[in-house]
Amino acid sequence: MLKIAAYANGGLEVASSRLRSYYLFEEVNPKLIKVFRDLSFIRSLSCNCLHLHTLYTPTFVFRAAIFRILGKKVFFDIVDQAVKTKHKIAIFAMLQIATHVTVSTELTKLFYEKQVIKKKVYLIEDILDVAPSRKRKFLDRVNNSNKDIFYIGHKDTLPSIEALLKLHSLKNTRTFTVITNLRNKDEWERRYPSVNFIDWEIDILYRRDISG
Repeated sequence: MLKIAAYANGGLEVASSRLRSYYLFEEVNPKLIKVFRDLSFIRSLSCNCLHLHTLYTPTFVFRAAIFRILGKKVFFDIVDQAVKTKHKIAIFAMLQIATHVTVSTELTKLFYEKQVIKKKVYLIEDILDVAPSRKRKFLDRVNNSNKDIFYIGHKDTLPSIEALLKLHSLKNTRTFTVITNLRNKDEWERRYPSVNFIDWEIDILYRRDISG
């Protein structure tokens, strides 16, 4: 039996963890593979593989290195682009340590293939997170003339769209909605008052009204 020590950057309440870490092992035959979550470091060493979903802190870089020294496999699943230099360095280190690197889009695959050996980068596409079913579902655009802008992502990724936020603040001709993790009186809301910032909380649809 293959035993996997799995760690995710968030639990079931985090969309990326549901799509990448939890759904990935949802239909695995328990007779072939056993997934252990959030084990202590010592207990994790009894596993054959280490699976890290968007985790590249010094602690997990160290764990990955130990697994490799012991001849075990390390799967590094990365779905976000880093903005801060320290994160880029940590991700680069994980790319070199891991035996397998998994990504969610073809463009991301091409990007990371330039940094590591091509054959160790694999594409695992996300399913659309609209229902607990594993069946793929696709959303059709109801109004093709709708030119409103909608963005959802972790706050650390907002600098990558800041040019668009600045452009919108200068020429406010359409609705711009950003769903992200906010703090009370967040600096992003202060800097871009024309943008509709919404805090992503589990009960958001019950508390906030998004006008279409």
